[in-house]
Amino acid sequence: MPGTFPTAVTRAASILCETCDDYGDFYDILVVWLLLKASAPKASVVLNFGDFLEGPDYREEAATFLNRVKEEAATKALAFQHAFSLLLAKDAELDLMHRRYQVSALLADLSKEEDPQRKGHLLEDICCQIFTLSSGLTIESTRLNNKDEELDIVLRNNITRSFLRSPIILVECKNWSRPVSASVLRDFESKVRNHSNLCRIGIFVALNGFASTDKEVLRRLGRDDIVLVLVTGDDLRELVVGTNTLEDWLECLIARSLR
Repeated sequence: MPGTFPTAVTRAASILCETCDDYGDFYDILVVWLLLKASAPKASVVLNFGDFLEGPDYREEAATFLNRVKEEAATKALAFQHAFSLLLAKDAELDLMHRRYQVSALLADLSKEEDPQRKGHLLEDICCQIFTLSSGLTIESTRLNNKDEELDIVLRNNITRSFLRSPIILVECKNWSRPVSASVLRDFESKVRNHSNLCRIGIFVALNGFASTDKEVLRRLGRDDIVLVLVTGDDLRELVVGTNTLEDWLECLIARSLR
């Protein structure tokens, strides 16, 4: 579509605009490519090389000059094509690394927040960013308030791994100064069971952990094909600074809950 460029290309263009003197050949070809990409199909694009021909380095005849330019451009185009292929292939990986870095910074800022309501909303926003690190998960709704229940985050799950089989995943977030008690976990388990036709997995995120007796509670609650996954602040930090994919991280947490 004219005017729409891959992210890696626009990033490279913005960098080269600031350093065009150092990368003259690369910059010129990139600018021409962007102009052609932004132009409508079959539009006439006129490139004026008059300034080049007037300089002391280009006093050959026009035909000789154009032939030399074409030969040089063809050689460089192969190198640039290879370079851009690598950039585009790595773009998704670089984007994921950048998003992990952003989440890590937000987690650090979260510890400085003092307003209780703001702390809760920030944790929910961070969890939305974390769970969408996987292309298989999308946010269906947030802060959903029905007549009989409140749901912090509802995820639509298109991950095909059998270990993560659950069309809908419910996420509860608590940024409390104290560990979450067993009674709060039971309330969340009831929410998951209320939607058991579509929801098999419930994820409870408690930044400051859970009460020590909750392992026994989990063994009792995790029945009838329902899985409750407990996530602490340390677990979140481990994900964003580590190398595991979100899917692998979730599977490890589920396995831990079954021990």
